[in-house]
Amino acid sequence: MICQVCGVEAPTRSIFLFQHVGLILIGLTGRINGQLCRRCINRYALRFSLITLFFGWWGWHSLFLTPIFLIINLIQFIRSRSLAPAPPNAQAPTLDEVTLKRLDRYRDEVVGQLASGQERASLAHNLAFQTGATPGQIYLYSLLVAPPAAKRRWTIAGWLRRAA
Repeated sequence: MICQVCGVEAPTRSIFLFQHVGLILIGLTGRINGQLCRRCINRYALRFSLITLFFGWWGWHSLFLTPIFLIINLIQFIRSRSLAPAPPNAQAPTLDEVTLKRLDRYRDEVVGQLASGQERASLAHNLAFQTGATPGQIYLYSLLVAPPAAKRRWTIAGWLRRAA
């Protein structure tokens, strides 16, 4: 489908990778997750694993977290080997005026199918041949006409404000 990092229309896999830096008493953990193409998985798996390998051990709790994160990253990297690489000239899909006008004829169908619970990726693949657009263009169009609902984040400050 569409890589959530580089935007290229290529085969993707749902993935999560971790990076950890140990700082004696605390540790800093970063992660990336989402639908990524093989090229982005390679880039982030290598970067996150090298940072974790060299800087992950410098805390007492990091001695336990670092090997776990390195193993998770290795497993995710190995799983991504089955993905076909993106074509060398692959670019992010765009919506020009002609494509938008053509897809506007299918607006009600797109909104209706998303409202009924169909996933955007399967919707894009199902409508691609019918509309004459690429799955990536239909995916972008679906985000335009029916944006995903914002996820509500719970924070301590927000909870205290509501409790008061």
